[in-house]
This record gives sequence, structure tokens and C-alpha cells, in this order.
Amino acid sequence: MGIQERLKKTAFNTVFSYLERDPEKNIMKVMDWVDALAGDGENSFPVQRAAFRQVLEDPDNNMHRLIMDILENVDRDVVKATFQNFFLNANIIGWPKQEEMRAQYNCNIPWAILLDPTSPCNLRICSAYCARLSFNSAATLAYSLSKPLSNAFSLSIRSPFSSTYSSNLSMSAIPDWKSSC
Repeated sequence: MGIQERLKKTAFNTVFSYLERDPEKNIMKVMDWVDALAGDGENSFPVQRAAFRQVLEDPDNNMHRLIMDILENVDRDVVKATFQNFFLNANIIGWPKQEEMRAQYNCNIPWAILLDPTSPCNLRICSAYCARLSFNSAATLAYSLSKPLSNAFSLSIRSPFSSTYSSNLSMSAIPDWKSSC
């Protein structure tokens, strides 16, 4: 992680600490900071920021109540990890890299990659991913996913539920597939 990413992460942690002290009072101040730091232009997400501002300014709005309920009642670490992954990693850090890769490869780079290898199809269709892959060991799954995941991470595509901003595959995170397929 470079110095610029570390600074962004430190700033995020500071803002999050400020927000969690009194979400109702501080959320509009945080939104003001976001607007000031985002700048102008289409890469500053002006439409999305305006939509958030509209929701946050209206305490009777259902989405405003939902946001406040989440900030006040969901476990602090869960809220922080969610904000860090979706706001900081995917947008603040990941977006510029994705834009660079889009221009370089002249194609769309997706925002996230979602995998669900825990629910294999039981229809045994030969062209299906599960039918082509032998799940007799966790190593087989790790090997089959390592190249696509490495490529995704190099393009700044992240798993939105990952607690880290890393491309390392963890063998302990892969379940036993002996009973699957």
C-alpha cells in the first residue's frame, strides 16, 4: 500500500471515529467534507452525492432512518468494515485504478467480483463450472480460482465483503469440497 492509500485510510478512520461519536449530529458535517474534497467533474460522483445529501437532510425519509439505525444499532466493527470496503476501497482507492485499467484495456472493468463456490449446481451439466472442476480437495479450488482472482485484484476489482485490500488467497477460507459435486 502506497503513501497516498495510507493517507486516505487514515483520513477515513478519523472521519469514521468522528461520525460514530454522534451520527445524527455529525453526518451532515461529514457530507460537507466529502463534497469539499470530491471536487468537480463526473469522477467526483456529483449525482450520487446529491442523492445522499437529499436523503441525509430529511429526517423523515425512510432511507435516512435506515442509515441512522445502522449507524446507531449495528456493531461498530461491522459498520466500519462495510464503509471501508464499499466507500474507501471500492470508490476512493479503487476507482482511479479501475479508470486507468478501463482506458488501458479499452473495456469495462467491473466494480466487484462475487463468487459463490459453496452452492454447486446438482444438475451435472457438462458445461457448468462445478461439473468441470474436481472438488476432491481445497487445493483444487484454490488453484482454479487463483488466476481469475489474481487478475481481478490487479485490475482493482475487489470482493466487497473482504476485510482486507489484498490479493492473497487464504486456504483456510476455502471449505471442504469432498461432499460437493
